Amino acid sequence: MPDWRARRQSARRTLFSGGLDVEGMDDVLALYCDLYNLNENSPLLKRDQRELTEEEARMRLAEGFTLIDPEEIIPGAQEVADRVREVVQILSRHSDDPDVLMEDLANLTVEPGRLCESVRTFLSKGEDALRKSLALIDDVNPEVVMFVLFNALKSFFLEAAARCVQIDKSAWEKGYCPVCGGEPAVSYLIGEGGKRYLVCFRCETHWRYRRLACPYCGHENPKGSVYLYSEDADYRTLSASVCSECRSYIKVWRAEGDELGDMHPEVEDLKTPGFDRSVENEGYLRGAPNIYGLWIGTPADEVEDND
Repeated sequence: MPDWRARRQSARRTLFSGGLDVEGMDDVLALYCDLYNLNENSPLLKRDQRELTEEEARMRLAEGFTLIDPEEIIPGAQEVADRVREVVQILSRHSDDPDVLMEDLANLTVEPGRLCESVRTFLSKGEDALRKSLALIDDVNPEVVMFVLFNALKSFFLEAAARCVQIDKSAWEKGYCPVCGGEPAVSYLIGEGGKRYLVCFRCETHWRYRRLACPYCGHENPKGSVYLYSEDADYRTLSASVCSECRSYIKVWRAEGDELGDMHPEVEDLKTPGFDRSVENEGYLRGAPNIYGLWIGTPADEVEDND
């Protein structure tokens, strides 16, 4: 069994055990579990796509290019539409008003070609551009649509990451993912001296990054990074690295030993929104959403105001 598949199974066990650190959010965890199952039930490595040679991969990374162009992984229009419907069905099971949710998405999902155009805007121009284009469509909630599109594409990004798992990415020194260009959701320290790694919010690739630099704006503090800690024993391996320049933060887990083992920072991130809220109360904001595209614990309206 490949290591990446064993890690996925271990991550599933972590996600499906325990609860969130905020009361009254059990349905949010249930939503994450349903989305996880959706991705795991989509066979990876199923499509015939040419693999990068070792030399091609090395040259792309050396020149600052990611291993894949996100637009290249977009499947056919009908496949996108089918996956969107699956995500909408999951989301409706966790919605207080599923009828309104379906109505919000009806104008977008009725035309697969239009849906694919929104996906291309999302991947090539980013959230702000998509939000502006969605604002022109009647009765559409941009935040809900972006969440649905993100999770409709999730398995395709995981597939791309699986194809690149054996490629040496150690020379990559950028704050965004070497595979797909996504920003880091979380980070962790491991080994002697605490080597720092980031985890992509989109394809969940891990890569090494400078210990003292902010991955979001690149600002480097030569006097040392600033970390915020909690006195709660439940957070003994967790802290937040904060940036005084862009006022963003990233959660940091400290692994015990030289390997992650059964620690999954990107999953633990999902289950610790209470820690996020405590950091945000200090005046900082997450630099990127979690691996399912949500900014918990920042309220959605605050995220929109700060985009």
